[in-house]
Amino acid sequence: MKLFLHCFTLSFLTGFALADVSLPVIFSDNLVLQQGKPVPVWGSAAVDEDVTVRFAGQTQVTRADLDGKWRVTLDPMAANAQPQELTVSGKNTVTLKNLLIGEVWVCSGQSNMQWTVSQSGNAEQEIAGANSPQIRMFGVERATGMTPATDVKGSWKEANPANVGSFSAVAYFYGRHLHQVLKVPVGLINTSWGGTRVEAWTSRESLEERPCAAQMLSDWDGIRQSWDQAAETAKFEAAKVAWQAESKKISEENAKLPADQKKKVPPAPRPPDDPNKTPHHPAVLFNAMVAPLIPYAVQGAIWYQGESNQKRAFQYQELLPNMINDWRTRWNDPFSFYIVQLASFGNSLPIAKEPGIADTWAELQEAQYLTAITLPKVGLAVTNDIGEEKNIHPKNKQ
Repeated sequence: MKLFLHCFTLSFLTGFALADVSLPVIFSDNLVLQQGKPVPVWGSAAVDEDVTVRFAGQTQVTRADLDGKWRVTLDPMAANAQPQELTVSGKNTVTLKNLLIGEVWVCSGQSNMQWTVSQSGNAEQEIAGANSPQIRMFGVERATGMTPATDVKGSWKEANPANVGSFSAVAYFYGRHLHQVLKVPVGLINTSWGGTRVEAWTSRESLEERPCAAQMLSDWDGIRQSWDQAAETAKFEAAKVAWQAESKKISEENAKLPADQKKKVPPAPRPPDDPNKTPHHPAVLFNAMVAPLIPYAVQGAIWYQGESNQKRAFQYQELLPNMINDWRTRWNDPFSFYIVQLASFGNSLPIAKEPGIADTWAELQEAQYLTAITLPKVGLAVTNDIGEEKNIHPKNKQ
């Protein structure tokens, strides 16, 4: 009987805790809300619980649905650099502090968007001079998912010397320019991951509508179905033992050879890449790192990606505009979208020098250009004149 009462009490208390009014992590202290547009605010609560949202003189009341989900939409607001509080009340009250209203931008892509201020040119001076509390960045923690998630991990941070070194450099310098020109607060949502492909940032549903993606989706489905974790791990362990023996042998031989005759030690074998967890699988980054942000109100998105799609550059002519349209449809907002065209690195690749072989780096750049001139409200930043031919990560992110 005591065990039953203990379990009942624990179950009741757990259920009550889960019924507390809550918001996704994107709604947390230090956030920036979008000016001039309706602003959705959403979260969870107990089924049929009344929820009240108060912010900047507005009060919105709603009721949680049968899934415990609720959502209100604040009326468009003017930019405001004075910190304010937002409260969400039900059986409990959640208060968010130090909130501003201004421009909000999603900043996404692969390593050149992930690249931090501390890794960029003139880093020490940039970090020391970053005293801009009205510029905030939300860093989405990297994750993958085979189905759309409801939340992310991350936090909003102000641009100051303690924080800005870890900010996305492209995003920060873009936000700083906006702040200087528009004189309003700027919120930047950094959701990026080095080495990733455009299809990983796109929903599965939209990819299934594109003929160019049919074979790619079929191939990945086959890889997942045939995946054998135990067999792949055993294969890797055997390769690692062989590599260690070979490396030891070469090192011993090198010890007896002059410097100009030493052999290179081969690279270590890579661990098996589980297709259910890899960031390269179509849709997995959209599911884990984009879908949970929707429908947070934004002015637009900036995009620095394409290097990992270079080998399929012609296909990118379809995949990139498809992703842009996919995001706009799901946000229900034809927001602005600005692309950084790949800088001049590809000309140094061996393939670019082989006669009769297409320059796929230039072809990828062309796909970005065609996207910009075809879709409405899409812009292109051309960087061929400021890139570094021998560095895929040019440091001049300013």
